[in-house]
Amino acid sequence: MKIQTQTFIILIIFIGLFLSLLFFIIRPQLLEEAHKYDQRSLEEDITRVENYIEMEKDSLLRLNRDWAVWDATYNFINDKDENYLTSNLADETFTNNQLQYMMFLNEHYEVVHQKGYQYAKETALDIEPAFLDRLLSEIRLRGGGENTFFLRNNGTMMMLSTHEVARSDTTMGEDSGMLVMGRMMNDSYVQRIGESLSIDLTVSPEPLSSSIKVTGENSLTGVIRIGDIPGETRLILEVTGSRTFYNEMLSSSYVQMLLVTIGLSTLSLLFYFIVKYFAIDPVSQIAKQMKKIDFDATFTSRVSVKRRANTEIRELERSINSMLGTLETNHEKTLHMAYYDQLTQVSNRFYLYKEFPRFAANSDKKTAILFFDLDGFKQVNDTWGHEIGDKLLMKVSTRLKEYFSKDKVILSRIGGDEFVVVINYEDEEYLNTKISGIGEVLNKKYDFDEVSTYISASIGVSLYPEDGTSLVQLLKNADIAMYKAKDLGKNNFVFHQDSSKESHSS
Repeated sequence: MKIQTQTFIILIIFIGLFLSLLFFIIRPQLLEEAHKYDQRSLEEDITRVENYIEMEKDSLLRLNRDWAVWDATYNFINDKDENYLTSNLADETFTNNQLQYMMFLNEHYEVVHQKGYQYAKETALDIEPAFLDRLLSEIRLRGGGENTFFLRNNGTMMMLSTHEVARSDTTMGEDSGMLVMGRMMNDSYVQRIGESLSIDLTVSPEPLSSSIKVTGENSLTGVIRIGDIPGETRLILEVTGSRTFYNEMLSSSYVQMLLVTIGLSTLSLLFYFIVKYFAIDPVSQIAKQMKKIDFDATFTSRVSVKRRANTEIRELERSINSMLGTLETNHEKTLHMAYYDQLTQVSNRFYLYKEFPRFAANSDKKTAILFFDLDGFKQVNDTWGHEIGDKLLMKVSTRLKEYFSKDKVILSRIGGDEFVVVINYEDEEYLNTKISGIGEVLNKKYDFDEVSTYISASIGVSLYPEDGTSLVQLLKNADIAMYKAKDLGKNNFVFHQDSSKESHSS
């Protein structure tokens, strides 16, 4: 057999072996890693939805607290004044607060008054007797207090919160009953969550057999099960994500194999080492680097061909790097959505909890937590609607960012009209000056087209580590101090350590 034939046979065998290696070993590994990344992306979306629902539960409980710890509600439980219902339980109240159900109980857990209203349909909400029985039973079982849980009414899941009714000044009188608020988790509610998070979210008609599964060539589907009461049918939400990375990797692998096949099949023994030097080795470099990049969560790495390579390999390198650049940009956008409030563009609760330990540990100065909400914000919302309320929040955030622009702080909006500022300080005089400045900055006129208003801020202050070593404890103490500031006339600030003393005027 001629050497030329032998060489040709050897080349054919080599090409076959190389293509087999590429197709049956390397390619499946890359596709599997791409599939795992798509799964991780969907899991992150599921976590975002779960966190959003937890924030909704906190928001509903805070709204309930605002109504329950109010002298007018306390008096209504005792004297059943119809003027309270006329003034406060109009249909607009349910619409503005996105509620569908309110129920007032006396101290014996007897229904004083209840109202259900579907603001989307502008009709009364039908309350099943069985739902009411289960609700009262659950409240008794939990023994009152602050609670959030889920029950079904007429087949639709309802998020419920309970809070004991008390006077605004909690030092006067005893608890006088219970206030229950409910929010329907129907299709429109789920759709609103999906739109807020830019996630494809729907209600599942029936449970899926697994948490995450492939439901199409371009899609993955995961589930969230909502419900915490034994015997109650859970609400099943489906989160649909795309298989973007998998499909891009699949397309890239086809191009890669085609290029290698064409290149190797047209070469002779004379050009073998040239091909090895310019094509096979660069492709191997890229494959090895891609395996490492799969474990780089920030996608900041790039592939590079160290040896001199042909145009096709360079184009492949640029395409992969372009893809990685796109993934890095999308990852940064996802982080921004996860850690920043989309309305005000200041950081949110998740960023605050993530950064506080590092912020406090990396400073040689003292650290203070300023917890405040906006006095008069609810009246602005109720009077001019959520659009003006949102514009007000944006202007407040802008003023705060400008005010703290030269300071090292964490400025976060943690929900509704509640803000938290974490600031370093050297002495109490400086801290008092900065806190007083917040009131001066915020208590100025706000103009919105034909609408003008004023607001102020009640500020509670806790000090690290004197008032707590964990952020949860510090926020709780600052919240207590803030309510003390409100009780003393609003537009004030109170240190948690001084909460039993006179407040400071902002």
